This record gives sequence, C-alpha cells and structure tokens, in this order.
Amino acid sequence: MIQTNSGAIAKKCNLLLQLALKLIQINQALPKYNTNNEQ
Repeated sequence: MIQTNSGAIAKKCNLLLQLALKLIQINQALPKYNTNNEQ
C-alpha cells in the first residue's frame, strides 16, 4: 500500500515538475515579446 501510494505520488510530482519547467521556459520567453510590444 505505502509503496504503491508513494509511486503514484512520485509520478504526480514528476508530472508537476515537468509542467513547472515548461511554464518557466514560457515565462522566460514571454518577456522578450512583452518588452518589444510595450516599447
């Protein structure tokens, strides 16, 4: 029970980490367009 639960939690954590990394990459790319549009 504990092992299966921890495994499921680990998978969810990995998915969340991947989503977070994607969001960080997008946020790093957006300011370039935002600054260009604002100027």
